[in-house]
Order: sequence, then C-alpha cells, then structure tokens
Amino acid sequence: LAQELFEQERQGSAAESQAAGESAVRAAMLNAGTCKVKAKWNLRSFTIGPPHIRRIIQVLTEWPKGNQIAAVGFSRFEAEIEPQLQDLFIRCFSDVLQPQHGKPMKHRRRRELRHSVGNSEMAEAKKPSMFLEDVQLPSEELQRSAFPLEEILSRNILWLVVMSVCKVDLTPAPGGMGQEKAQSIGSTAHALDILISAMERSSLLSSLLLRSSHLRDGAGQLLSVAVSRCPSLRELDLSDNHLGPKAVAKLLQA
Repeated sequence: LAQELFEQERQGSAAESQAAGESAVRAAMLNAGTCKVKAKWNLRSFTIGPPHIRRIIQVLTEWPKGNQIAAVGFSRFEAEIEPQLQDLFIRCFSDVLQPQHGKPMKHRRRRELRHSVGNSEMAEAKKPSMFLEDVQLPSEELQRSAFPLEEILSRNILWLVVMSVCKVDLTPAPGGMGQEKAQSIGSTAHALDILISAMERSSLLSSLLLRSSHLRDGAGQLLSVAVSRCPSLRELDLSDNHLGPKAVAKLLQA
C-alpha cells in the first residue's frame, strides 16, 4: 500500500495519484479479508509531504481495516506543511505519553526497532502509535545524541518534536576552531515561526531550552506571546541570547 501510494505520488499527475490511491486502498481491503493482524506501516524511507499526510489520514480514519495498523514509522518531512494539517495528522495517533528510556537510542539497531514496534502496547489501543525512527511519540524527552538541533531542522520535524515531546532542548551544538557556525533557531530561516506556531498548539511542552540561539528583541516579544498561549510550559531557558529589557519584561509578564 505504501509503495503504491508513494510511487504514484512521485510519478503521476494529481488525478492519477488519487485514482491509484483509491485503487491501492481497495486492493488492501480485499487482500486483508478476514485476517486479524496488527500491521506496521514503515514510511521511514520517504520524505512525507502534504499529499502523503492526507493519504495517511485517509487510510487511518476512513479505511475499514485502518484500525489494524498498530504502528506507523516516520523519519523526515517536507518543509511546507500547514499547521491545520499537522494537527489532523497528530490526532490520528495515540496520545499516551511514553516513559523515558535509559538506553541511548544511537546504540539501538534497526532490528530492535522492529521488535519494539511489534511489541508496542499501542497494538491494543484504538489509535496507532507513532514512531520517529525508533522513538515512540509522544515522549518525555529526546536524546540529543540522536536528535540534535541540526538533525531536527534538516528533517523538518521541529513542529512534530515541539508538539509531541515534553522536554525539548534546541540549544545549538558548540562550535569549534575552524568549524562553520552552528545552526540555531534565531539564525535559521522560518525556524522561529515554526517553533512559535507549534508552541501555541502544544499541550505537552513543559521545558524548552533555547540557550545561545541568536535570539534578539523581536524574537523575544514573539516568544512572549507563544509562552502565554502554552499553559503546559514550566521552564524556558533563554540564557546567552541578545534580549533587551523590553523583550525580557514581556517574557516575564507572560
């Protein structure tokens, strides 16, 4: 089903894609028959864009056998995804908060991921679980060793992380002698806008670290509005930025 949908999205026109998608869903329904299995939908090899998200939502909410999908895995997204579509996408998945695991994710192999997805407790839930690589979301925290800021930005998953993780560290990597300037929220185009939009819609975010993020007064005032609209937020670290007295006052009032 995944291969059929994405190959047609990549190669065909919009009309052909819709026809192929409907055909794939019908074929999957016929093939499923009376088989009662919990399926794993692995989309980690794809860059997910708006048409793919709409198709995923359709399969999970409208396909009669959609409730047999226990887990869906993702890796990266396209840059331009509307907030409304982001919200609809996240609502398709379980909102059960996953505990933090002590084992570093960078040492977990892909076969362990398959095992973890296959044994997910979400198999008994009404909604499937969402996996970002080998991390089940929503989660208490992401390991910086696996998801540093540069990785979050390159995968276009900033909105997903802010809306699905409680403790988010977006501090840039420390720069070294002769190295290029590290990416930061303040120095990366549109990153601040994406962050603020996600903050205002997040009900999980409790801690946000933005140290050394090249944020100035304008960013501070925008953040103050987002903070006032994010009641779950309890910790905000803005140390080593370039915030003036007015921006600081706005943040304190928020």
